[in-house]
Formats: sequence, structure tokens, C-alpha cells
Amino acid sequence: MVFGEGIYEHTPLALFEGPVNKIYVQAINAVLQNGAWVGPIDSGGAQGRRTKELNPVIFRIPEASQQFVTAVGRPINLAFALAELVWILGGQDTTDIVAFYNSTIHAAANDGVFHGAYGRRLRYTTGVHSGRLYGNTSVIMDQLEHTIEKLRREPESRQAVMTLWDPIKDAELYNPETRRKFNDYPCNIVSHLLIRDDKLCWTQFMRSNDAIFGTPYNWVQFLTLQNWMAARLGVEVGHHVLISDSFHIYENQLEEAEKIKSFNLIHNQPFTTQDYVADVDDLLHAEHCIRTNTLQL
Repeated sequence: MVFGEGIYEHTPLALFEGPVNKIYVQAINAVLQNGAWVGPIDSGGAQGRRTKELNPVIFRIPEASQQFVTAVGRPINLAFALAELVWILGGQDTTDIVAFYNSTIHAAANDGVFHGAYGRRLRYTTGVHSGRLYGNTSVIMDQLEHTIEKLRREPESRQAVMTLWDPIKDAELYNPETRRKFNDYPCNIVSHLLIRDDKLCWTQFMRSNDAIFGTPYNWVQFLTLQNWMAARLGVEVGHHVLISDSFHIYENQLEEAEKIKSFNLIHNQPFTTQDYVADVDDLLHAEHCIRTNTLQL
């Protein structure tokens, strides 16, 4: 862990490097000891609560093959984490899959649909091309498949970028007459992928990072996506960097945060990148069978 000069006088720049269990506990302790109070923000919901925050925070995970935080005091719902991953890979945006494993997730949705669902935005990115260079066409693209194909054709490319924030959908002030505030907006906003030394390296940008309920699941999601895409590309897995512009703990979670201690339940990930090659339809089918108790062994 390194503290340097931050963007603002009251908040230092925090850098953490190592396996997820080690750096997670270090980051929690850093917020408790050095975080600045922010808020409450006058917009209701979780935004309306006060937080203790570090900004920015940078995590560097040298080997992105171990995705699960097993720290004492912050057990993750493993079934929910894996179901959420399948949900993302399948491009889903309804609560059907994820709420079965975590019933509290309904509160974050909008009438059973997630506005900022990562899978929907990655798999079904919509837009309109207009202007002299593009003509006038509506498009739907799969960012995951496009990025894989981009890196297959140009392994040294610096243009393998996936965007999760939509400046039209997520700007409720864009049209004052029809603006609507949603319960969820994407916390992860951009992924940048590079292949270097035959390894897939990944940099993830987050605008907002809930240290208690978000971070452990974010790592399962995006570290596993990194492994899955590396397997599809036929390369090894490199480092993973997460840049959190607001790494925070809500005021009502501080007591819980103080109890989090390091515990390495998983020392080595027993999988190789090739173990991650799986057909998404097969994964969705297997999850459906588990959820509906129709799995046949």
C-alpha cells in the first residue's frame, strides 16, 4: 500500500498491489483510518447516506486468476456471485436469475428490470450513427465479441475498449420533460484491454465503488470475464488494474467494516484459462436447471 499526493488536499492517493484478499483488507482499513466524510447527497436512496471515502484508489492484481474474497467479516454469497456472472455473460437485465440467489436485489431494480445491467450493456449496445462520416443507421453490437475479434485481428491494439456508461440513457437531465431517475446506474464505466507478452491485461474504471457490498462481487465479475476472454483469445491472463474514483463505506456499515480481517481460504485458483471456455447458452441452461430444480446429473 502506498499513499501519495491526491487530487484533493483532504484525500490521499491510495495504491494497493497484491492478491485480492490482501489488498481488500488493506483498502478497508485505509478508508477507516484515512477516509474523508462525504455527503449525504440530496438524491435519496443509497446516495442519500453519508460515506467515508478515499479517492482515487488504485488496485493492481498481478495475477488475475484468483477472484474470490474470503476475508473474515465479509463472506460473499458465492451462488449469487456466480449466477450474476452468468447473468452478465447472457446479456440479461431482469431480476429473474439474480433475485433467486439474493432476494434483496429487487430493491435496486426498476419494476423488475435493471437500468444499468452490465450484461445488457455489453451484449446489446445500442446507438445511432449519424453525420457525413457514418450515414444514418441504428446499430446493436456485442461489445464482448467485438473486443475479442478486435484483439484477434490486432493483438497489439490499444483500441480494445468496452463502455458501460451511456451518456444518453444515464443523463436524466438530457430531456427535462421526460427525465427519470433510476434506482441503479452503472458503477463500472469503462474496461480497457491490452495483450502484452501474450497475456491479457485489463484496466477497469469505476466511478463509484461500495467497499462492503460491491467490491468483492465486482472482482468476481470482471476478473472472471478477463479469464473467460483470455481463454477465448488463447492467451494467458495478465494483471488486472481497478481504478475507483470513489472507494467508500456507508456510515451504517462502519461497524461491520471494522470486523473485516484477512483470511486466505483459497490460496491458489485450481483453474487454467482453458477451463473458462464455455458456451454461454450452456451456462444459462445449467443455471436455469439449478434454479428450477430440474438439473439431471
